[in-house]
Amino acid sequence: MRPRTQAPSPSNRYAVVVGCIVVGFLVSITVQIRLMSGGARPAARSPRRLAALLHWPQTGLPVWQEIAKRPSQQCLYTKMDRRIVADSDGRICFRHHQFANGCCSVALPVEACGAGCSEAWNCCVRHSLCVACCIARTSNASSMETFRHCSNRCLFTSESTVSGNRFKSDLKYCYSDQHSIPPSAASLQLAPLGWSCDRACESSGGACDEAMLPAINNCDMFRAAGEPCVACTTQDGREFPAITSAGTCIVNGKEHMLDCQISRHDVRRLCNCLPKELDPHSVLFNHDRLRIV
Repeated sequence: MRPRTQAPSPSNRYAVVVGCIVVGFLVSITVQIRLMSGGARPAARSPRRLAALLHWPQTGLPVWQEIAKRPSQQCLYTKMDRRIVADSDGRICFRHHQFANGCCSVALPVEACGAGCSEAWNCCVRHSLCVACCIARTSNASSMETFRHCSNRCLFTSESTVSGNRFKSDLKYCYSDQHSIPPSAASLQLAPLGWSCDRACESSGGACDEAMLPAINNCDMFRAAGEPCVACTTQDGREFPAITSAGTCIVNGKEHMLDCQISRHDVRRLCNCLPKELDPHSVLFNHDRLRIV
C-alpha cells in the first residue's frame, strides 16, 4: 500500500515565500549594479531613469535624451575606431554609449576639431574625431549626406602614408585637402655633415615632418638654401635630398622613401623645418583621460 504524502506545513510555506522574495531582491540589486557600472544596456530606457543611474540632476536633462524620445530617428556612425564612434549628428561617444538607433547617448566632453586634431594640418589622429570635425564645419550637421561625405573624406590621404601603410605622422585622417600652413612657415636648412633632418631642425628650435619633404626634393632648392650645385643627380635612398662635400646635389628618385630620421656621414641633408607649434607630432591628445586607445 502506497504511503500518504503529507501536505507542507504553514511554516514551510512561509519559508518558501520569504526565500523567493529574498532571491528576487538580490536579482534586482544585481541588475541595478550592472547598469550603473556600464554593463549590458537595454535597447530602450527612460531618459529620467538613465539620468538617475548616471547621477545627473532631474532638471536640465542633456540634449541626447531627446533622441531617446524619438526611437524612429536613425543615426549613421563610424566603425573604424575600436572604442569610440562619431554619429551623424557630430557627437563623439564610446561604443557602449550608443542607443539601438546608432545615436550617441552620452557624448564625450571633446570639442570638435579640439583634442586629437590639428587645425594647421586639417587632420586628426582618429577617424571618428576627423568625421566629427568635418561635420562641425558644414552648415547641416544632421545631414546623412554630410556624414557620408565626411566619413569618406577622412580616409587616408596620399600625403599621409609612406610605403603603402606606414604613416608619416599620427595625423592620419584629414578632413581637407588644403593645409592651413602658409609656405613661408617652413624654412629651408642644410644640415651639418652627418646630421639627420630631425637633429638639424631640433637644433634650430623647429621640427621636421616628412609631409613637407617632397616640396624641396629638387635641385633648385639647394640654391634657395644658399648652396648652389656643381652637378645634380638622382639616387634612391632615405638620406636624400642631400649635397656631398664636392658640391654634387642628390635628389631622391623615390619620394615614398623621404625620411627625416636618416643621416649619412658624407653628405649634408636638405631639410624643411617647421616651427615647433606647427609640428604635427606636438598635437596633445590625452588618451589616458578618454581611454580610447
